Amino acid sequence: MKSLSWNVRGLGSPRAVRRLRHLIKQQNPRMVFLMETKLDKKRMEMARKSCGLVNGIEIEAEWTRGGLCLAWKDDIEVTLKIFSKWHIDVLVKEDGIQEEWQFTGLYGSPYLRDQNLVWNLLRRLNQECNYPWLVAGDFNEIMYSFEKSGGLPRDQRRMEVFRDILEECQLMDIGYSGVWYTWERGNLPETNIRERLDRGVANGKWINLFPLGSIQHIPYSTPNHCPLLIMQIDSQEIEVFTLKPGRLWRNHLRRSLKEIWESSLKPLMDKLKNLQIGLTKWTNTLKGKKGELKKRLTKELETMLKEDRDDETFSKIIDTKIHLNMEIEKDEVYWEQRARVNWLQFGDRNTAYFHNCATARR
Repeated sequence: MKSLSWNVRGLGSPRAVRRLRHLIKQQNPRMVFLMETKLDKKRMEMARKSCGLVNGIEIEAEWTRGGLCLAWKDDIEVTLKIFSKWHIDVLVKEDGIQEEWQFTGLYGSPYLRDQNLVWNLLRRLNQECNYPWLVAGDFNEIMYSFEKSGGLPRDQRRMEVFRDILEECQLMDIGYSGVWYTWERGNLPETNIRERLDRGVANGKWINLFPLGSIQHIPYSTPNHCPLLIMQIDSQEIEVFTLKPGRLWRNHLRRSLKEIWESSLKPLMDKLKNLQIGLTKWTNTLKGKKGELKKRLTKELETMLKEDRDDETFSKIIDTKIHLNMEIEKDEVYWEQRARVNWLQFGDRNTAYFHNCATARR
């Protein structure tokens, strides 16, 4: 089973929802935890359903701050225990796994005055927890000074308190990849900051239940927080997910039509047959190239995000993200036009079934 944790920093625009929909389609998680949605319950429910997630719990934002959402698919059973504006705590039951486990999606306060409230919340949850327990989200705190690059040094006392809380709750990092850099950039070079704020931690029972479980970041085309992909894998379970991107370019189509048509001097019917064969080859070639382009851009982005950043590297990261964003949008627009319905407005899901329906209509 896969789960996803992401500080989306607002889902109020169609573009942000498209990014989320693309990520869910690409990774196919069974459970998704979102932070800083900045939406009320009604709008968040609409965004969630448009991503194909029928079941969910929404904690609406306070004006333009906060907002949480936990969503899941029908093949798992999720029972709500308790929630607040800082967290959503549930029990999860999966097919093939006899024991229930506890998941807490946590959004740590970005304000120092509220940080103790979040840490006390973790303490209470730990006291009441008798299950394998996973906590994931944006803690808005780092454990050690080397987890921050740029900007003002983090206060040592705050980091010590955070480490003490995790030790008291017997929560351990699920590997190094469970921590990821977030970054921001202002008008000055010294404001280029990287911090490991997003992470996943678990107790010993959860680690024993999922001996192959891990957390890794996903390089993504939006700035700041990258999604965390949580792999709840036992020794019996190996999942492979693939993405099948495709999009026909209108301008390329016109040029290709002209080239294919003018390449033959045969009679009309023979030219039409030659055109059919040529367009079939062109379509298959283009689809393959589009898939390779997305993979290449994602790989380049991942490599650049791991490197130390100067102004030149930062510019390359921005260019790569813009290019990747364009490719994602082209894929969305293609299926929207092909189905000939306003599925983004009325909530039809961008799934393989929906694609097959569009192909059958053709």
